[in-house]
Amino acid sequence: PICEFASYIAGANAFYAGDFPAALKSFNSLKDSANPWLKETSDYMRGRTLLNGAQHKAFGEWGDLKLENVDRSSLKEADDAFNSYLRDFPHGTYAVSARGLLRRVYWLGGDQMRLAEAFDRAFADSSQGANNVTVLELVQEADSKLLNSVTVDQIQSPQFLAILDLMRMRSVEEAPPGATSRSSFTPDDLEAQKSRFANNPALYKYLLAVFHVYIDDKPDQALALLPSLSAAPLSYFAFSQQTLRVLAMDTSKQPDAERKLLLQMLPLAPLPLQSEQLQLALARLEVHAGHADRIFAHDSPVRDKAIRTIVIEYIASAEMLRFFLQHPMR
Repeated sequence: PICEFASYIAGANAFYAGDFPAALKSFNSLKDSANPWLKETSDYMRGRTLLNGAQHKAFGEWGDLKLENVDRSSLKEADDAFNSYLRDFPHGTYAVSARGLLRRVYWLGGDQMRLAEAFDRAFADSSQGANNVTVLELVQEADSKLLNSVTVDQIQSPQFLAILDLMRMRSVEEAPPGATSRSSFTPDDLEAQKSRFANNPALYKYLLAVFHVYIDDKPDQALALLPSLSAAPLSYFAFSQQTLRVLAMDTSKQPDAERKLLLQMLPLAPLPLQSEQLQLALARLEVHAGHADRIFAHDSPVRDKAIRTIVIEYIASAEMLRFFLQHPMR
């Protein structure tokens, strides 16, 4: 009916004017509409209205957020409204947006466990091309709204737990004069989390291997935990596992095994920057072994011109420079 469309227009006008009670009244009046578009859109706008009302007094003049000023009652209603919309319209026009706004609900409510789970789903959706933000935007959102304030005990998501663990391994404590600064992260920290990695044991083993390479200098134990290279193209995680094997071999002084693995990885590295990273590692290995000339052999796998140029600038002998003057790189 025409009157229902008029109610929707009135609600939308009130919403954008900041009159959230009036907007909510209009959208609520359409919850039983027989018109499919009106029913779905008003359901979605009900959640947006409640969320805007919840955060209306939470931001200061300069955009500073004061969580104590969030209207918890409206925030809970917004949570319920978005989840109700997703139950009724799991593949609806606004489903992706509703899931993104739920992340805001969890952030404003300090629900870091559900926020991490929501980010997990968002990253999975991005890999399937079913998101309304880029992966980079998701990374920036997770960094600003979760990783800078979350504590390990609040996280069940294996992916975000792994990120936090890697961050903790990277940080070091102040050491007394003459002593080496070390990370405060311990094997007991990982053991306490083991049950949370029950559905992703490979990620747990990877974290143990990282600990053995970077913290307690036991590269052989790291190699025992990491899988051998398969014939399948390397995903980002598989690439990380194999790169860690390279680093463990480097730490344990196995240059021949390291070189062999790098050469085996190169044809299996199709994703952005994978090949360049492997070529850089291979070039570094050849330089340290005193075989920089191999980098410029006609069958060399190091084809990246920037890497070759760096090698020439910093370690090329007079003989090598004369050769390149006569045979410029292509």
